[in-house]
Amino acid sequence: MTSTPAPAVGRRRAAVPPTLSLYLGNRYYVLANPAIILTVVVGLSMLVAVLIGLATGELPLTERLREGTRANGGVIYGLPGFLMGVGAMATNRNFSLALSLGSSRRAFWQGTSYGFLATSLVTATAAMILLALERATHAWWLGIHVIEVDVLGRGYPLVFLSVLCTCLFGLYLGAFFGTIYRTLGAAWVVVTSIGYAVAVVALSRCWCGSARRSPRRWRPWATRGGCPSWPRKRP
Repeated sequence: MTSTPAPAVGRRRAAVPPTLSLYLGNRYYVLANPAIILTVVVGLSMLVAVLIGLATGELPLTERLREGTRANGGVIYGLPGFLMGVGAMATNRNFSLALSLGSSRRAFWQGTSYGFLATSLVTATAAMILLALERATHAWWLGIHVIEVDVLGRGYPLVFLSVLCTCLFGLYLGAFFGTIYRTLGAAWVVVTSIGYAVAVVALSRCWCGSARRSPRRWRPWATRGGCPSWPRKRP
């Protein structure tokens, strides 16, 4: 007696972990909210541009002020915090439910990773749409850059990749802290957060120190990272 192979549709469904549907249970929260946050960042940046223009009497902003707005880090400050919450909620709320429904840990993380990738791709696509609008409106009619900034890079490919990596980093970092909270408790979350903050500060100081020792090589990149106290060129 020979067994018949599973139909192609069944194989395709089996290739997608059911935990992906668990992650996408609230599609508005995990897919739409990050794009809304990007839009809010644009709106707040436009408000700041209006206030600067009223204070200086120059609206739209002059070319000098316009180039200065390329240091705008609103996207970097606005997205990761929310996405860390999404990642932590995915590991805390969905993990126990997935195991109770018969899912394995491997299937849970596979489906959750697919969900993280979906959130990141949707957010990066929204950033591309906003970048197209930013270019079409000549920096939102006011002379302020929000998406095409130094920290994200310039051009569609680089901005897309930067936003995608930022989203994935925030989601997995939130999942990391969520896993620590679920397994070790809140006290270890505090300890890990302090250790993470110390590591970030130490790496930043090391990066800026290396950049100062080789300013010609590293200055364009370190300037984006906010390294102060650059040595001036001697005449």
